[in-house]
Amino acid sequence: MNNDNHDMFTDINSDDIYQHLDDIDLEQRKGWPQALSELIDVLAASRLKHGEEEKAAKRQGLQLALAVAEHFGGMQFYLPKAKHLEQIVRDIQIWQDFDGSNTKELARKYDLTEVRVYGIIREQRRANKNRLQNDLFI
Repeated sequence: MNNDNHDMFTDINSDDIYQHLDDIDLEQRKGWPQALSELIDVLAASRLKHGEEEKAAKRQGLQLALAVAEHFGGMQFYLPKAKHLEQIVRDIQIWQDFDGSNTKELARKYDLTEVRVYGIIREQRRANKNRLQNDLFI
């Protein structure tokens, strides 16, 4: 590639793309990379599910997909299933629900063994302590 061609491609940046998002017809995506097209659909569907109007949801899906593509584009990486994030949220909820003597109730509520609930409480106590100690240095 000569320098003229290189300059031609460096003129377009993400700010330019964001300014022209409304010009993109999301219904006409023939030739788009499949993963990018699916990502836009998944993100837009998530926004719709959370009450966003359709046009805004599609625009936000496109904006978010662009941000993901800018950061991860061209990389091969492992994306864990949502269950990992769900477990993190569950563990935080268990910590918030813990009153010092309700491990049996928490085990029933979250369908876990008491041993696992104790383990989660220990992990959350440690994480909370680390957060508090880090706040002291800010």
